Amino acid sequence: QRFDLKHTQATPFFTTPSTQSMCHMMRTDSYTKWQYFEGAAGVQYILLPYRDAAGQKSPLAALVALPRETTDNVLPYVNWREALRELSKRPASEGTLWLPRFEAESEFELSDALKALGASRAFEQAAEFPNVLANP
Repeated sequence: QRFDLKHTQATPFFTTPSTQSMCHMMRTDSYTKWQYFEGAAGVQYILLPYRDAAGQKSPLAALVALPRETTDNVLPYVNWREALRELSKRPASEGTLWLPRFEAESEFELSDALKALGASRAFEQAAEFPNVLANP
């Protein structure tokens, strides 16, 4: 489920129990199904499945931990193993999800992994890639 931009709005967000700032919050429709679990110390966990560019379900998912109360710092109580164990047992249920708008980006260095898979020649000075470009 993608977050619809028209459901994003500025709302107060607590960065500490006594400090808040305005934050763009993303919201889903109430009929969206999520795998949800509430653990100890008011930690809420939700599993966010990824979809590929074609909209198909991906085997990847993000596990998010959020405080039940806006002023609680639950980070010391987060238990990822317990959350994954519990979420794997639970069916998805309908609910509205509010999350601060965010963007994720990652970068990976794959040269060692590719060399280990037998592509070491591609990383040598004499490497040639004659068919990579249509018009070199």
